[in-house]
Amino acid sequence: MNKEQHLTYELGITNVPSDATCDDNGLEESVGMMYADGEHRVIQKPKMFMSHVDYQSEELKLLFVHHIPGGEIRYIVLRELPGQSSELHWGVRDGNNEFLMAVDSIIISLNNPDKILQVTATGQTIIINTTQGLAYAIWDVSEYKYRVIGQNIPEPDIKFGLYYGAYDQDQAFSEYTVKARLASSLDPRYPDRWQDPAVKAEWNDLCFGLYRKCEEDIKRRNAFSRPFFIRYALRMYDGSYMYISNPILAMPSLYYNCRFNAYYLSDQEYECTVGYSVLYYRLTTDYSDYRDLISGIDVFASDQVQIIDSTKDASREWLNGGRDGYGAELDNTPLPTDAMGHYNLQGYSFLRHRDMGEIRHDITHTSVFYKICELDINNTETSRLIELPINSGVISNLTTQPQLKYDDYFSRSPKTGELIKVYNNRLHMVGVSRGFFDGFTNFALASYQGGGYQAWIQVFIKASNGERVVENKFTSNELFGIYFYYPDPRAYKADIYDYQGNLEYTLELTEHPGLNGAYFFGNAERTSESRQPAQTDYTFEPLDNKLWQSEVNNPFLFKADGEVTIGLGKVYNIATQTMALSQGQFGQYPLMAFCSDGIWALEMDRTGVYVNAHPFSREIYIAGAPLIETDGAVFFASNKGLMMVVGNSVKCVSEQLSGKVNGTGITGMSFLNFLKGAFAAYDYRDSLLWIFNISSGFEEQCYIYSIKSGTFATLEFESAITNAVPDYPDYLLQCGDELYTLLNRDDIKDDPKDDYEATLITRAMKLGNGLTLKSIMRMRNIYELNADGRLSVSIYAKNDLNSAWTELTHLRGTPWKYYQLRYSFSNLKATDRFAGTILITQERRTNKLR
Repeated sequence: MNKEQHLTYELGITNVPSDATCDDNGLEESVGMMYADGEHRVIQKPKMFMSHVDYQSEELKLLFVHHIPGGEIRYIVLRELPGQSSELHWGVRDGNNEFLMAVDSIIISLNNPDKILQVTATGQTIIINTTQGLAYAIWDVSEYKYRVIGQNIPEPDIKFGLYYGAYDQDQAFSEYTVKARLASSLDPRYPDRWQDPAVKAEWNDLCFGLYRKCEEDIKRRNAFSRPFFIRYALRMYDGSYMYISNPILAMPSLYYNCRFNAYYLSDQEYECTVGYSVLYYRLTTDYSDYRDLISGIDVFASDQVQIIDSTKDASREWLNGGRDGYGAELDNTPLPTDAMGHYNLQGYSFLRHRDMGEIRHDITHTSVFYKICELDINNTETSRLIELPINSGVISNLTTQPQLKYDDYFSRSPKTGELIKVYNNRLHMVGVSRGFFDGFTNFALASYQGGGYQAWIQVFIKASNGERVVENKFTSNELFGIYFYYPDPRAYKADIYDYQGNLEYTLELTEHPGLNGAYFFGNAERTSESRQPAQTDYTFEPLDNKLWQSEVNNPFLFKADGEVTIGLGKVYNIATQTMALSQGQFGQYPLMAFCSDGIWALEMDRTGVYVNAHPFSREIYIAGAPLIETDGAVFFASNKGLMMVVGNSVKCVSEQLSGKVNGTGITGMSFLNFLKGAFAAYDYRDSLLWIFNISSGFEEQCYIYSIKSGTFATLEFESAITNAVPDYPDYLLQCGDELYTLLNRDDIKDDPKDDYEATLITRAMKLGNGLTLKSIMRMRNIYELNADGRLSVSIYAKNDLNSAWTELTHLRGTPWKYYQLRYSFSNLKATDRFAGTILITQERRTNKLR
């Protein structure tokens, strides 16, 4: 009895299950054709997009396609000189579809062994990921080139001083004096009257009133009379702050602070004098090349620390600073120096001073800063210090001024990541490593002038993977050994040497309770210890389970709330999730992190900051393998094969390739091994994934996965595809010095090529029963080919799966158990189709005698 079967081969390439039980519709090889919509279609090869991507006969590697706002496109390419340098260049696509290198094409160059790893962009700024850290370049429309910023925007060089202006030491400080008259009942010649509460109250009102009046007048002058901190920061184009300085301790004229000049004047008249200081500055950094990034420098000040104890009655006897404990050492900490370098308050007062421990607490816990003025970066003053441009009423109403909302978070530390990605207009980094900052040069203001002296400071930091030692050598005219700050709370010690390398001070650092740093405050004693400077160690610190996210449209600034910890392992890669993970949660978990301990979903708040990371799947992504975002799905490689994430579902889409390999060429190796170290491109037009591996031994072949049909095919090229670069919604493939496009291929009806070739080889077909012998009686192929298209079919057979195939020369011959069809197509056009084969078979009769 004859049996008819229609074989469509809709399973594509498979090696699961084994040949003994596999479906007859599986293929061992499918080269050049892909099953979709019920038939096998020609796979259109990529179309030439741009040629001559080379320089002096050296092949350049395309790294990034920069779409500049306004419509212009720049192609960023890498030129590597083995053993010498890595150079980043740019060019355009000219009217002949050739790569035209710019005259001034080089963007950045790194000497061996440093490498350029990756490039991405936000707006007109490209971000260059290197082994040294991030570097930046901005497209300058006026100069028609990339203006390189380097790894960092220059640090502001600002020097502050107290009451410098006139350079006259006789006017080194100023003071306010106010007078008041008392009732005769307070005449000190009648001491018995001091026991009267009313008299005490009037005396307190007099003394505190005079002091407050001086304070108010000083603030109206925008001057300062008590200890406070100043800070400054670069104000960027988006209003955010970068390079927030350390708190710089400023000590106004405490030497003459709160001094009652006379005990008794005529008619019971008394006067109070309070010294004050005015802030001066000098800015020498030239920001003319950064005016599109930096809009100014803002200066902040803390509220002044109170030194008078208003809870204690004013004395009726003279109080000397030393006698009152103002200059005494309490808790091993004297009152900090004033601007003149004095360590205690002298002079006489009726007001009592706060306990030194309280003053120390307020100084060391200061963490709130208010904006007091803006500095114009277009008007740098280099010849002398000038008075800070503080508007009238600012210091009088300091606590109503805008606050510095956040602290500096390692903005001066070099950073690098194994992968950088721009999403939601923010730069993301994973595989993060962070370097270490040399240290600040401003700590505690002094009043003397001159060229200063050489300072040499080493800071010791307990990093997550060992101790780091950084150092900074600079010239300073400030006081050391009073206040010191380093912007890392893990710093625990600072050694200060003279210019000859002799140890002067050792400062024990304490984590600051309100800022991202460590500090010393006190009166450091010179050390008698002889110690050579330590060996510096700037080795980057790996932050494997961290993801960093920059500010919106600002790839230069990473704040503390932009860092999220993900699991306990290492973050390898990230991808955007455009589908809802569950009902009602669309967009709540927009990002997935692929880590050594599984996949994590990142929860985002309404400001765009990630607030939580939740375990999502146990699947482990193979680092370095393909991870591709498509419309509504994310594909990645795990040890199971090619995986697909849709919503909250993760499944393997290559299980049909997880068995024993049977084919030749690319299908003759493990698909999982091919995935490792591969790279991929997304064919948006035809919903295909193109998977390449230039180290597989089959560099001129690739796997193609159809998202529509869930099937695999392969394709062969004349030369190896060495690189795939996204150019949304397209992908550009590089082959030698040529680039090819996937999206902009000709419509299949307009494709002029008529020489496509394809090969289909079936699995071992049982044709109904693998245990019986059978003959093929008739065969009909269903296809639609152009007039010049050709199809030839070879038939092979065998009776056990371990034997070699035998080619049959005609039908209706000796019956066999297993058959294999090998289809060879030539002279195809893109519109050609193959729908399968109809076979009529006859089993060998076993129930009749012969």
